[in-house]
Amino acid sequence: MDNEVPAVLQDVLGLPEVRKREVALGLKQGYGQGGPAAIAKHPTPKKHVFIHLNLQNLSLQDVFNKIVQATPDAIWIYHESDCNGAKTYTVEVASGY
Repeated sequence: MDNEVPAVLQDVLGLPEVRKREVALGLKQGYGQGGPAAIAKHPTPKKHVFIHLNLQNLSLQDVFNKIVQATPDAIWIYHESDCNGAKTYTVEVASGY
C-alpha cells in the first residue's frame, strides 16, 4: 500500500466542499500519532493498481470506504477530540488486519 491510500484520503480531505463542512462543524484537522505514515509495510513488493471511482453523491464515510476497499487489508480510522474547546480530528490508515 505504501503511502498511496493515505495520500488519496488527504486529497479528499483537502477538497473545498470538505473544508467548508469542516469549518461549519468547528473542526480543524489535527495531527495523529501515526497519521498517514502509520502504515504497516507489506514484506513483498506490490504492483500499483489503478482504479476509477465515481464518488459523486456519496457521504465522506462512503468515499473513505471505497478508497480503502481498493487495498486489501486496509482500514481507515477517524478520531475526534475536544481539548479546551479546540475540536480536532484525524483520519488514519492502517493495513495488515
